[in-house]
Formats: sequence, structure tokens, C-alpha cells
Amino acid sequence: MNKSRPDRIAYRPQEAAHAAGVSVPTLYSWLRREDFPAVRIQGCTLIPIEEYRIWLTKQMDKSK
Repeated sequence: MNKSRPDRIAYRPQEAAHAAGVSVPTLYSWLRREDFPAVRIQGCTLIPIEEYRIWLTKQMDKSK
């Protein structure tokens, strides 16, 4: 029986900061943006990984 963990679909804020190579305070400032892809479920903030990657790509495209 395979007991491996299923693929992750969301990061917690600290994990998202680490994945993007930014500080945790920077990530929390992004969380205050209306266009940032995050959900809050019973006090837990989750950032869907695919939507986060898309959002970051769009931000990089805007800075060119």
C-alpha cells in the first residue's frame, strides 16, 4: 500500500514566501492586495500553488 502524500495544492504563507524567494513580510503585504490568490478557511490562510505561479508570472510580465 502506497502511503505517500498526495500532491500539494496550496502553500501556507511562509511556504509561499520561501518558494518565491521573498521575505515573509513581503508575502504578507501581497496578501493585502485584492488580486492576490489566497483563501482563508476557518482562520487558515492558504495560497493555491497554480494560481500563485500564474499571479507571479503576471507580476513579472508587468515589470518588463
